[in-house]
Amino acid sequence: MNYIINAYAMQDIGLRTNQEDAFFPPFIDPCHYDETQRNWCYYDGTPHTDQRLFIVCDGMGGHDRGEVASHIVCKTMSNALLSNTTIEGAFSDEMIHHAVDEALDALLKAESPRDVRKMGTTMAMLKFHAEGATIAHIGDSRVYHFRPAAAGKPAKVLFVTKDHTMVNEMMERGEITAAQAKLSSRRHILSRSMMAQRGYRPEADIDHITDIQPGDIFMLCTDGVFEVMDDQELCDVVTDPNYSDVELTQRLLHECLHNRDNHTAYIVRVKDVLNVKGKTKPDSALPAGTVLKSQNYTYEVEKVLGQGAFGITYLVNTSIAMQGQLGTIRTGVKMAMKEFFMHKEMKREGGELIEISPDSKVKSYAERFRNEAEKLASLTHPNIVRVLEVFEANNTIYYTMEYLPGGSLNDYVNKRNGLPEREAIRCIRQIGSALLYIHTNKMLHLDVKPANIMRSDSTGTLKLIDFGLAKRYVDNGDPESSAHLGFGTTGYAPLEQVDRDNEVEFSPAIDVYALGGTYYKLLTAYAPNSAVDVLNNGLATMPLVKKNVSQKSIDAIKAAMQPMKAKRLANVQEFLDMLPRVDDDTIFYEKKARRIRKRWIAAVITLVVGLSAAYYLFFTERKNTPVEAAAFEKYLDLQMVEVEGGTFMMGSDSTTLAGADADEAPRHKVTLSTFYISRYEVTQRQWYAVMKKTKEGRSKNGDYPVCNVTLKEIRKFIERLNEETGRNYRLPTEAEWEYAARGGQQGTNEKSRRGETSGNGNDRAEPDSMAWHAANSGMHTAPVGSLHPNSLGIYDMLGNVWELCSDYYGAYPASHQTNPAGAASGTYHIIRGGSCTSPAAVCRPTYRQDTSLEAGSAPIGFRLVLPAGKEE
Repeated sequence: MNYIINAYAMQDIGLRTNQEDAFFPPFIDPCHYDETQRNWCYYDGTPHTDQRLFIVCDGMGGHDRGEVASHIVCKTMSNALLSNTTIEGAFSDEMIHHAVDEALDALLKAESPRDVRKMGTTMAMLKFHAEGATIAHIGDSRVYHFRPAAAGKPAKVLFVTKDHTMVNEMMERGEITAAQAKLSSRRHILSRSMMAQRGYRPEADIDHITDIQPGDIFMLCTDGVFEVMDDQELCDVVTDPNYSDVELTQRLLHECLHNRDNHTAYIVRVKDVLNVKGKTKPDSALPAGTVLKSQNYTYEVEKVLGQGAFGITYLVNTSIAMQGQLGTIRTGVKMAMKEFFMHKEMKREGGELIEISPDSKVKSYAERFRNEAEKLASLTHPNIVRVLEVFEANNTIYYTMEYLPGGSLNDYVNKRNGLPEREAIRCIRQIGSALLYIHTNKMLHLDVKPANIMRSDSTGTLKLIDFGLAKRYVDNGDPESSAHLGFGTTGYAPLEQVDRDNEVEFSPAIDVYALGGTYYKLLTAYAPNSAVDVLNNGLATMPLVKKNVSQKSIDAIKAAMQPMKAKRLANVQEFLDMLPRVDDDTIFYEKKARRIRKRWIAAVITLVVGLSAAYYLFFTERKNTPVEAAAFEKYLDLQMVEVEGGTFMMGSDSTTLAGADADEAPRHKVTLSTFYISRYEVTQRQWYAVMKKTKEGRSKNGDYPVCNVTLKEIRKFIERLNEETGRNYRLPTEAEWEYAARGGQQGTNEKSRRGETSGNGNDRAEPDSMAWHAANSGMHTAPVGSLHPNSLGIYDMLGNVWELCSDYYGAYPASHQTNPAGAASGTYHIIRGGSCTSPAAVCRPTYRQDTSLEAGSAPIGFRLVLPAGKEE
């Protein structure tokens, strides 16, 4: 494909005193803030059919050298990318990673030792090429793909990048919701950026767009633009057919007029898409039908499979000899062939490749390419890609290997949004076997990750590939050569590999860390956080918990991904030994039980009639007999606690509690009538007594709180409970819950009234004494009542499991409320109190969280309330 493009740039300084944004290509000069007249600067929109690359960077807010960082990244990345590709032709993820690395090196080189705060910037990039468009970003500068309204269809946002911010990571871990993220004071704190910091190598998120139509609009912008409008509002402005492109740019600037931040954007309209015949492969690749001969085989090129900055991979056809009962038979096979070709330093003349400059680094990189091929050729294992041969032709180096049409394990995992635990275990055992083999041969892979694992279509066998960073080592841990460790991939590389300036002992523990990270990705579909993040904040286990991963697997991952090498598992076998067996009845009980039930289905059917009749008689009589109802209630042992009515100040704000979230305000006066609330969270035993079934196969854990329940199931529980008891049990309102958590009228301690403590009504404010949270629970629920109660004698109001309230999630009113029931309608319900997987700071009386409670896959439970006068 080729494109006719109109590109427009806009930039304004906002209310800042300096311009921290930069962009490529530099169509316009930076404008300067003028108190009397705003300077709107934009490109006049002359079509640029030869422009394919656009970059926008936002120097990190508050850094006095942020503008230096943004300009360095724009310049370095554009030079690196344009020197490695043609207008329409070859473009790969590897090129982007290489350009990011060069930009990070340039930042580090420009760093001043006097700077306490390192230079930093975000980056958003758009590149059109023969196969479509490639988008990459780091930080919170965004790229949008809009499609204008047509044929009765409204304008829509087809694609938008995902910000790398702290609140987004907290959402992924289940710590906050989308509604809370929008109000959080931490929404501008970046979790990933390009910084001049040794050992810090962030990786760009890369996306590929192939559905591009005439009229489509791409927009790259800094956060100063989308901060004033949501995605659909931006789409409506940019695609408005009543304005010319230049007028749209002016209108967008006007919308940002009073923005506190700089705002910069590129608006790129695709005027036309041209399908150029013969442009389905990179210009520099060998054409289909090319024949190459080695000493042993003849290969015919069928097509290009992929290309990067250092090589091109082809699908080729050859024939090999096979021995059988009929003797030697030659048969045709498809293979993958990798060609060493540095796009930046080499060119093709006829069939041969020649160096562009005699001062280039071609020879040293060619040697690395040969070493990778020879390492692979020396390895024979069913889970390592098999190399047929290494040979020279066309003045360069080739090696041929088995063709694996099943794609990468990374793609397979992403498509399925993570794998079931047993399937993931089988995958990890295959790769673990390959690593044990290469470690026995004194070699480290140094870049284990799902993207470097390929699948066989026919058998599902996994093969470890890409030994470009692999190193051999001797018994004392020294490498056989003087080569340093490669950086590896963020999230999969341990600290000792990230900080490669230090002397590092080569040991299997480096690959163990990567294997643990690979298992994490397989189970959650999320790449693990960087080793630095794991060191500072611990491993983010919430995605594992939300996927119902067994504790044995979580413990194995944590042991494999210990930041400090001395505490990490020493070898792959130790990691594999920690994993659950796939036939372990205690872990995979429910699935196996279902298989067993199928075998005995006839016997079950025979019992159904009798059991149904008994159940009907038992419950029908109970519903209509007060004595039976009272006996049933006594058996449940709900233990309701009276909470005397009164008036209190509900909520928190920054003046009463440092770190209070925005949705906890405004503080407002609330008056409540007396009510009763259950002393404990509803337990597994109580759930079974009412519902006649357990949750999560935990019938033996009767004193644990019931959790992983849906809103529909909870409502059914309360409905049945009221039928059997004649009572009017219900969920607490949010106001009732907070009042009880603070200690009601007995919560006289000033910190308790403000919501700073656990609401126990005395000076004992240590969260460990009252709440099971992430730091003291081992990420598991505990039997109810295991810790101290609050001043009302209520247990586990904070921690253990989140507790559902009856209210819909909504903003607080400012006025005095009496017995409020929350918002009249909504999508999400309120949960309160935090859980065993929450940080201790979340386990406090005023913290709010919302949930749809549709999936039933989180540590959420509930307790009950009775109106006064119903408990006798």
